[in-house]
Amino acid sequence: MKRAGILLIFAVIILGGIIFGQEGEIVLGYPATVVFSQPFNISISLNNFEEGVYDAKFELVNESKNIGKRYYEDTWKSTNYWMEGAINTSQGNTKEFLVMISELYEGTHNFSVKVRGQTGSIVEQQGVWTINGRNTSENETTNQAPRIRFEWDEDTIKNGDEFLVTVNVLYLEDKSYDVRIWIDDDGTVISDRYDPAEENWKSGMFYLDNFMHGPDEEEKKIKLRIREGYKDFSGDARIFFKLRDGFLVNKSISILKKDLDEELAVIVPEQRPVTGNVVEKIVEPQKSIRLGEAAPLQSKEYISFGGLVKRYAMYAFALLCVVISILIVSGKLN
Repeated sequence: MKRAGILLIFAVIILGGIIFGQEGEIVLGYPATVVFSQPFNISISLNNFEEGVYDAKFELVNESKNIGKRYYEDTWKSTNYWMEGAINTSQGNTKEFLVMISELYEGTHNFSVKVRGQTGSIVEQQGVWTINGRNTSENETTNQAPRIRFEWDEDTIKNGDEFLVTVNVLYLEDKSYDVRIWIDDDGTVISDRYDPAEENWKSGMFYLDNFMHGPDEEEKKIKLRIREGYKDFSGDARIFFKLRDGFLVNKSISILKKDLDEELAVIVPEQRPVTGNVVEKIVEPQKSIRLGEAAPLQSKEYISFGGLVKRYAMYAFALLCVVISILIVSGKLN
C-alpha cells in the first residue's frame, strides 16, 4: 500500500507539472508569397496564454537591416518598434495586423513574431515566406498580386443610414473569392454588411462567401451601415477589405453624425378641418344629491285629448252628483 501511495503521489506531481508547465504558443497566419511595397495581413493567435495584455513585434530583417513596416495606431512604423498593448486576450486571443515589405528584397525570407507579457517575458514564433520584389507592369497579370480600389460618396456615409461602397479588385485568379469588409474604430468592428445571397445583415466580422470571381478584374457594390450599438459614433475611422487567405488593405473614412431630426422626430396627428353646422350643447349644472336620495326625474309627459277625458270623467261625474244633491236639499227640484 505504501508503494502504491508513493507512486500515486509521483504521478500527481508529474501530471501537475505537465498541466501547469505548458508554455504559451503563438500560431501565425500569413500568405506564402508577399510582394514588395504591397500591404498584406498577418494574424497572431495566442494559445495557452494567461489572460492579459501583450505587446507584439515583427522581426523582418535582412542581415542587420529592417525591411518591413507595420500599421498600428493609425501609423506606419518600422518593424523595429514594439506594438504596445497590441493583443488583449480578455477580448480575444487572435488579432490581425497590416504589414508591408518596405525595402527591396526578393527570394525566401525567414521572419519571426515576438510577444511580450506584462512581466517582460518574451515568446517567439518563426515563419518563412517568399518575397516577390519584381516590378511588374500593370499589363502583365502573371503572378501579379490583386490590387484594390475603394470608392464612395462622402455625403452618404452617415450614421443611421445605409450606404454603398464600390470595391474594384484587379488581377484576380480564375476562381471565386470570399471577402470581408468592415469599418474599424480603434480595433473594434462598428459596421454591418448586407449579404444579397442570404438577404440579411451581419456584422463585418463575417465573410461574404463566393462574392467575387476571377479571372482578371471585378467590381462590386457592397451595402454597409453603422451598427446600432455605435449609433452615437461620428468622425474618422478606417475601412478594411480582406480576401480570405489573402491580402488585406484599409483606407481612412469619415462617418457623418446621425441626423438630429431622426432622433427627435414626433408624430403629430393629422388635423382635419371641421365641416357642417356646429351645434353648441349647453349642459346645466347638476344639483347635489344627498347619499341615499334618488335624483328627481325631470320629464314632460304628453297626453292626448281622449286620455284627458278618461282621466277626469270620474271627477266630473262626482261633481255633478254633488250639485244634484245640493239642489234636492234646497228643495228647488220640487
